[in-house]
Amino acid sequence: MYVPPNFIEISPGVFEKAEKGNPVSHETGAHYDIDALNILHSDFLHYRGLKTHLNTVMPELMLHYSRAVAVGGGSPKFEFTILEAREIEVLDGFAATYSRYDRNFRDIYHVDDHIKISYLEQALDHPFTVPAADRTCVTFIHFMEHAASWETICAWIAAQENDLVIYGPNIAAAHDQNWFHFRPVDHNIFFQIPAIVAVGERNGYHVTALPYSDDMLVWMRRPTAVAAGVSPEEQKLREAVAIAVAEFIAAYERIKPHLRCLARFHNAAGYRQALPVLRELQAVIAQLERFRLSIAGMLDPELERKLAAAVTAQEGLKNRVAMLHVAGKYESIASLLNHEWYVTIDNTEQLLRHLASPRSQPPETGLTGK
Repeated sequence: MYVPPNFIEISPGVFEKAEKGNPVSHETGAHYDIDALNILHSDFLHYRGLKTHLNTVMPELMLHYSRAVAVGGGSPKFEFTILEAREIEVLDGFAATYSRYDRNFRDIYHVDDHIKISYLEQALDHPFTVPAADRTCVTFIHFMEHAASWETICAWIAAQENDLVIYGPNIAAAHDQNWFHFRPVDHNIFFQIPAIVAVGERNGYHVTALPYSDDMLVWMRRPTAVAAGVSPEEQKLREAVAIAVAEFIAAYERIKPHLRCLARFHNAAGYRQALPVLRELQAVIAQLERFRLSIAGMLDPELERKLAAAVTAQEGLKNRVAMLHVAGKYESIASLLNHEWYVTIDNTEQLLRHLASPRSQPPETGLTGK
């Protein structure tokens, strides 16, 4: 994780900019007005990917709410795509701007006209309460990073009576000063998942959180909204597994394109170029094995056997790469990276996604636990 020198850690996992930008600036509205269509198109792909991911690791979030109140959310991309809310109220300081692009939003995101969307001009300088209502979720989508202070974020959470969702930058994904979430001048606050989870739990919420791409999703539910029939211990296990699974899948997704690329190199120089990726893959395998041991006996036994087989298969491939390197058989290494190891990673990803739904049956992957 990279933290820019102009950000100060004011609390564990919470980073504030030393000189903050105006959280509600005219530049923000002007930027959207100029580039609205490009933003809508690029975000469409992002939210479709997020939906696919959540269908595996957090399916209960979908279709849970009929109404969403989007605080500072702009065009309600998350509220429609992920929550599939039928009634959406956008409360925003630039509501008129977003309202002008409602038809574009509906066309690009395939939103039927019977989905009710209202855009209401609302000052967001100070936290306020959205009154409690049935099947209603309050959303803060790419909003909290604009807050004036960490205390303001905590106040927004404390003020709510409904369930809420926070979606925005995850500073744990920042690797250097070029991270694009550092660019906007009014991005004043960044935080890590444990910090925001702690705030929700202190306010009596049941919190589920996971990383996705460069962002994080935090779902806070009032205790009455938590699914019946699931013990607190099982729920905590599910959440821990879901977070770990999301991190492993993200790691594999980073590695796979490099394996495909490195498969073109059939000599010692190519192998040297592959070493950083192979070392990262080795670290992921070791971490996965530690994770597997930590949950041993807690989940579906057949799924656990298949996960153990997946780890063993990758360890075996790692050892074969080392032996082929000693023998100077670089073409064989390239073939191994491009085919067998790539398929093994795909199988492991499939198993991990099933781990996030402990009651599901283990998938058929060709790996056995024998």
